[in-house]
Amino acid sequence: MAQKIILGIRLRDRNQRAPNLQEVLTRHGCCIRTRIGLHEVSDEICSPVGTILLELHGRPEDLAALEGDLRACEGLALQKMTFDC
Repeated sequence: MAQKIILGIRLRDRNQRAPNLQEVLTRHGCCIRTRIGLHEVSDEICSPVGTILLELHGRPEDLAALEGDLRACEGLALQKMTFDC
């Protein structure tokens, strides 16, 4: 049965930790169908916390490798949603 997999990433200390996260996302870019980045921004502040939503596509072993690499990143919380299609 086909599945739709969405990963939610919450990154603390975004300015410091984003380069490492970006490296992981680039390495696994072929598994990412959609990427949405959210963070608080105004004239007074650019939040140090960010949220990223990933819609995934690919072989289960490739998706597991991406998830494992994300879980190894410091300052990151990961949530996974799986929907049967």
